[in-house]
Amino acid sequence: MRIFLTMILIALSACACAAQGAKSDDNTIPKVTYCELIKHPEKYDDKVIEVTAVYGNGFEASFLYDKDLCNKGIDQPRTWVAYDKSFVMEGDSEEAKTNSKISGFGAWEITAIGRFKRAKEPGRFGHLGCCIYQFSFMKIVQSEKLSDRAE
Repeated sequence: MRIFLTMILIALSACACAAQGAKSDDNTIPKVTYCELIKHPEKYDDKVIEVTAVYGNGFEASFLYDKDLCNKGIDQPRTWVAYDKSFVMEGDSEEAKTNSKISGFGAWEITAIGRFKRAKEPGRFGHLGCCIYQFSFMKIVQSEKLSDRAE
């Protein structure tokens, strides 16, 4: 009986530690602006981050960029947008409703969670290899439509 109770106690402790770890992971997602992201891409390469940027979607074009060109202080490459397998736009969930607000052509100011990647030479991302960076949407935190055409 003592061994059985000890095993239950160990299992409960492991579950509590796992739950605690899951909570702390949610708080450890770095929150960055698009300008910070492209100034230090090596810092965020292949990491899940929360980024604030402009998302432009048009014909053969799906990009993140900064509407102020990072205060015109740096050359701004565009970042190709892809969709993580966890990204949902269909269904009745609140997440799907929030994510679907960025569908169609246009430009939105967004805050999104996703995985950022830098291309390794000679690789590139996007249509016709346009981009050296890629951001895969996992979840849209908030969005505001700016126009009906991608910039």
